[in-house]
This record gives sequence, structure tokens and C-alpha cells, in this order.
Amino acid sequence: MRVLLPVLLVLGPATGVSPASAAAADRSAASDPRTIAQRIERLERELRRAGRDTDRVRLERALADLHVIEGRALAGQGDLDGARTAYGRALSYAPDHLVALIEAGWLAVADERLGDAGAHVATGLALAPDDARLLVLRGEIAYRENRLRDALADFERARAARPDDRRLAGRLAKVRRELAAEARFDRADSSHFELRYEGERAESLGAAILDLLEDSLESLAGELDAWLRAPVTVILYTERQFRETTRSGPEVAGLFDGKIRLPVAGLDGVTPGLRRVVRHELVHALLHRKSLGRAPRWLHEGLAQFLEPRDPRRVEAAVALSIAREGGGLEPFSYPRALAFVAWLDGEYSRARLLHLVDLLAEGLSENDAFVGAFGSSRQEIVDQWVRTLDNPR
Repeated sequence: MRVLLPVLLVLGPATGVSPASAAAADRSAASDPRTIAQRIERLERELRRAGRDTDRVRLERALADLHVIEGRALAGQGDLDGARTAYGRALSYAPDHLVALIEAGWLAVADERLGDAGAHVATGLALAPDDARLLVLRGEIAYRENRLRDALADFERARAARPDDRRLAGRLAKVRRELAAEARFDRADSSHFELRYEGERAESLGAAILDLLEDSLESLAGELDAWLRAPVTVILYTERQFRETTRSGPEVAGLFDGKIRLPVAGLDGVTPGLRRVVRHELVHALLHRKSLGRAPRWLHEGLAQFLEPRDPRRVEAAVALSIAREGGGLEPFSYPRALAFVAWLDGEYSRARLLHLVDLLAEGLSENDAFVGAFGSSRQEIVDQWVRTLDNPR
């Protein structure tokens, strides 16, 4: 029940502007946001006074470069709304600014606005049809829309231009494995899910799983105050297909890596175990969306287990013994520790404050600052408080 979260801008963001702009960008990148804002304001005053067209073009390009730097800084701070605005301003000054198009496109992908990302890519490719960065971005959009052959074609073209890019090579290998596994798969859709399965036997099971997914989504969305912005792909595998595609061990009963992947060999219907796995992976999908990919592993796995639901009382004694022997709190990571801690936070501080922690992480706060904002104390102080309750149960 492991979750593999896609890394934001996993094959980007793009880098490289014109030589003169790159030098200016490097100098500005070392500046704080206030300095960048001051430079933007100064150039905007110059632009208002500029008379010659050549001066205006030069200033508009410089402003576009500065807004790209501003967008990167804001995105790094977790201010995605501000970053989107900055990239929009960059493109208003220079609609052909490839770096702005590419980085705004990756930002849209991260926010699941694939249509907006596609529009940026189309504009960029009209200007630079062979740009590997744009091909990677278009391939990622196709992958997320489950157009695996289109994704493969774009990744292969980009790989030819970037033969030493290991991350791109890994992405390409992953798409090839999925294509090999899903070559004969059929498809069934519901309101919020796109199901892939192989064979007539899986058809009736797939229909039952779609019903289970929709029912589970209705309850879990309320539990997490989160919703799916775009349909989620769900793939049913044989045991062998699942292990070969995900490269996971026998202890993994399901996986979310942007798609929900389930091994269902030997099942004719929905069992209690399958119901728990489906809910577990769906929590990962919702939490990934709510946190913008920033929720730590312990929070992902703790909430996913808690909402299966799994009874935390069954692991508390073992967790207490483990901490007494090995020390630590949440580290080293274990599924029982994650479950026990999340359940304690939920009961001690309330679900609302636990979800506020997720919201603060989504805003880009560090884990410690998010704890202070949600619970009024540092992460370590809260973990220590939890450990004391294990030593002195009520």
C-alpha cells in the first residue's frame, strides 16, 4: 500500500534563456523577492518612458525574464497562485518566451490543469518544434491523460536530444513497461475514474470496483475535505503484471503514483481486503491533491490506514515497545507508528486541525512551521507529547 508521489516538475522545470537574459537571470536569482520586485518596478517605469520600439522590446523582454525569476521564487515558497500570476505577466510581455511557457506549463500540470498546460505546449512547439523540454512536457501531459503511445513518442524524441538524461530515461522505461502490460487492456469509465483491465473475467470485477470507488470517494472526500479535479486512472493487474510494472515487492497490496494500481488476480468480486486497499489508495490520491504533493510519508500512510479503516488500538502496544527499544518517535518510519500517530492527532486535536496541517503544507510551509500553525507547538514537541501518552495510556 505504498505511495509513489510524482515529483513536482519531475523532468523540469525548463532552464535556459537567451545568453544575455541568462546572465541577468543568474544575477537576479540571487536576489531576494523584494529586490526582484524593485527591479520590476524600475523597469516598468523605464518602459512607460520609452519611446523607440527597440527600447520597448528590450525592456519588455527584460521584464519577462524578471517575472520568470519571480515565478520560480514564489513557486519555491509554495505560493502557486502568485507564481501563476508572475508567469502570466511574463507571457504578457513576451508571448514567445519559451522558458515562461514551459515553466507555466509544468505548474499547470502540477495543479492538474492539463488543458492549460497543453495550450502552453502548443504555443511553444509552434515556435520551437524540436525543443526537448517541450516534448518532455507534452509527453507528461499525454501520460497523465493515459495516452501512453503519445507519451512514448514524445519521450523518445526528447531522449534522442538528451541521451544522458537519467530521469528521462527512467520515465521512458516506465512508459514502456506500462504499455507492455496494458497492450490488451479494455477500458470502462465512471464519473471520476478511468478503469483499465484485461479479459472478460475482469469486466464484472471492474464494474464492481468502479462502484466501490465512487462510493468510497463520496465518503472519503467528506472525511478529507478534498475532491478530485480530474478523473483518476485505475489499473487492474495480474500479480505478475503488477510486480513487473511497479517494481514492487510482495508486501505491496496496491500503489498510487498518480494512477491507482491494483493486483486483483484470483478475485471474482469485492472482498473486505480489496475494499480496504481501494480506500487506502484513494486516500493517497485525495491527500496528494489536497496537499499539492507536499504531504510527508508518515501522514500519507497514517491517514490511508486510519481511513481504510484500520484500528489503531491494535498497534499501540507494539509501537510503544518499538519506541522503548529503538527510541525515536516517527523515525524510523513504520506503518504502525504512522497509524498510531495520525490516529492520536485526530483524537487529541481534531480532524479539522489535522486537515489544517495538510492545508499549511500545501501552502509551502515547512513541516515544523505547519505543526506550529495547526497545533500551536513544534513537530518535535507534538511527537514527544504523543510518545508520553504511549508510556502512560489513559
